[in-house]
Amino acid sequence: MEQKNNENENLSRIKDILIGEEIQDRIKQFETFKEESNKSFNELKLFIEDKLNAIEEKLNAKGTEIDDIEEKQIEVEKKINNDIKNTISLVNTELLKEISIVENTINNKQEHFQEKIKDLENQLIKLLKQNNDDTASKYQELNDTKLNKETFADILSELSDKLKINSK
Repeated sequence: MEQKNNENENLSRIKDILIGEEIQDRIKQFETFKEESNKSFNELKLFIEDKLNAIEEKLNAKGTEIDDIEEKQIEVEKKINNDIKNTISLVNTELLKEISIVENTINNKQEHFQEKIKDLENQLIKLLKQNNDDTASKYQELNDTKLNKETFADILSELSDKLKINSK
């Protein structure tokens, strides 16, 4: 076996001698190319990682800006909603006050008009009673005057009869 190994080694040496220099040059070139490729790959990888990190940082910064803007917008919306609620509450309060004032004014006017209507009603009743009394008085006076006229007519008639008798 040892002999076989020696033969293999010898063959390898012969190959190395015959084509070894060219292959070794090719292997060195390949190794150099491989190293340069790895170096370029690593540089490119670092460059891309740096760019991606920069983009990620910008995106994070923009995301933070957007979050801040959204928070501010939410705060502004809350403030506006609170302002609107407060304004509506104030308007409702003012409306209730105005409604109360109008209702009180209407009630006061209604009472005033009711008093005026009662006064006018009493005045009308008084005038009607007075008119009724005046009418009754005038009617009585007319009746009395009528009787007096009849009586006067009777007196004149009697007087005429007496004058006729005396003249005969």
